Amino acid sequence: MNILEVAKKAGVSIATVSRVINKTAKVSEETQKRVLDAVRELGYLPNAMAKSLKTNSSLKLTGIICTDVTDFYYARALAALERELRKRGFETLLACTGNDIEMRHKAIYGMLDKSIGAIILVGSIFAEKNPEHIKHAASLVPVFIINGIVNVPNTYSVYCDDFKAMSFCCKALSDGRRKNFLYIYDSDSYSGLQKLKGFMSTTEKSGIKTLILKCEKHSPVAEIESDIIKALQSNPSTDAVIASEDYLAAIAQNCVAKSGKRTPDDVAVIGYNNSLLAEISNPTLTSLDNNIDKICVKTVENLNRVLNGEKAPITEAVDFELIRRESF
Repeated sequence: MNILEVAKKAGVSIATVSRVINKTAKVSEETQKRVLDAVRELGYLPNAMAKSLKTNSSLKLTGIICTDVTDFYYARALAALERELRKRGFETLLACTGNDIEMRHKAIYGMLDKSIGAIILVGSIFAEKNPEHIKHAASLVPVFIINGIVNVPNTYSVYCDDFKAMSFCCKALSDGRRKNFLYIYDSDSYSGLQKLKGFMSTTEKSGIKTLILKCEKHSPVAEIESDIIKALQSNPSTDAVIASEDYLAAIAQNCVAKSGKRTPDDVAVIGYNNSLLAEISNPTLTSLDNNIDKICVKTVENLNRVLNGEKAPITEAVDFELIRRESF
């Protein structure tokens, strides 16, 4: 049982439930009654965080929430976070929510019920437009977001500037005399949209011909291949492919070969995240390294500072690098 379910039962916002329980602001008698009735009916016991923040045991327990532990990017981030937290004596709780937004919210409130000292949200998918759940969490514990920015007090972010990084990829291709680009992506997350904007802005200014293909995340590989081959056939003059993820770029390389063309002679290919896939692809894949390991190290350093009462940057950008291999 968590505060989200109480709010739904009472027909009020999470912030209102928090105000009633913690008595931090005036609430009408009618609203207060609805909230307290819901609390009693559901058997909700508010978490003890406000009372336990001063204890070392609660501060040393960190909640980590991600959407998909099987994703190369998230798995790498989780490994780096756990390693850095362990070095500093932190214990961790992990929740994997899938892509359902309600499950993400429930995971956050579930973590708060376990008297954690901080929450780390892995991925820009948590950078939502109306983050009421993050506001509530940040009113109790510091919240740290990997590669996403949310304008909420007590929320901290370390990120790669995906707009600039994608723009850098486009400029590298255009400097290499490529003039007709296919861009492939699969996510409308904060990071995904920044990459798309970087691609569109840079190619428009350069007068480069473009085709943009969105693939559904977690679609079967055969479906993605079919869509990419159709895109290549519809624009046979394509001489460069940029993908928002390495796995999309790896699939694109296969599609280039199936279309009777060669990489990089006929079509250059650039991926994103510099994952293991980039190293084992054939040909090996040029990829934008957004330094997820460095993002995680800095996140844990900032978390440690905040819990020790020290100042930490609200937002902090890390550098990026294009790792050149055989595909470009």
